[in-house]
Amino acid sequence: MLTAAAMSVGEQVALLLVVALAFTVETVVGFGATVVVVSLGALFVPLEQLLPTFVPVNLALSCWLVGRNLRAVQWRLLGRRLLPALLVGMAVGMGLLAGLPSRRMLVVFGALVVGLSVRELLAMRRIDAPPPAPLSRPAAALVLTSGGVVHGVFGTGGPLIVFVLARQLHEKGAFRATLAVLWVLLNGLLVLGYLFNDRIDASTLRGSATLVVALLFGLFVGQKVHDRVDAVRFRKGLFSMLLIAGLVLALRSLLT
Repeated sequence: MLTAAAMSVGEQVALLLVVALAFTVETVVGFGATVVVVSLGALFVPLEQLLPTFVPVNLALSCWLVGRNLRAVQWRLLGRRLLPALLVGMAVGMGLLAGLPSRRMLVVFGALVVGLSVRELLAMRRIDAPPPAPLSRPAAALVLTSGGVVHGVFGTGGPLIVFVLARQLHEKGAFRATLAVLWVLLNGLLVLGYLFNDRIDASTLRGSATLVVALLFGLFVGQKVHDRVDAVRFRKGLFSMLLIAGLVLALRSLLT
């Protein structure tokens, strides 16, 4: 397990359960694994140690989801609307990694996610409420660029990316598959960055190997849940997950 010498058996088990929950959530809705791990896993392991160990395994999950749902991926939307803004923001975020006041940024980020999620959940109070309209191109570009910055810094810019994509894609299979391609690309870049900065080594790879059991559990349980959730409940669960993630991130950053 990660930094086993500094962790009790109970902490190691708790961390493994957190990671299993994270992978289950991402298999169901297409995102959320890193948010769960950043919010809860960091209670046991410092983020600078946790992310280089976790992200490569999360990358494996995304690769599996892409391979399973390749035909559902919306390639044109990815290439024309999502990736350009995200890559610009991520380059900025990774460049600022060493100097940003991380606690303040997470508070602001969490509060923004909470506000966006509450807005969407209120709009879905009626069972027959129509799907939300896509954001305008300038607004989408601004939110996506911000998501790229946060993803470059914390590996968890997903909530802002999800907010934009959820307004664009309303079919849950296409939504999850398209997100999975994004995570393959963005987390692949993160892994390369970690390698370049010597943040991935034999020790982190051993830690990654211990998370494979959690990955298999998350894939099995998450796929079962995904197959049984209808579109309306999927959207409500999606934005409820965003709301919880934002609250946890903001509160944890304020209290630490």
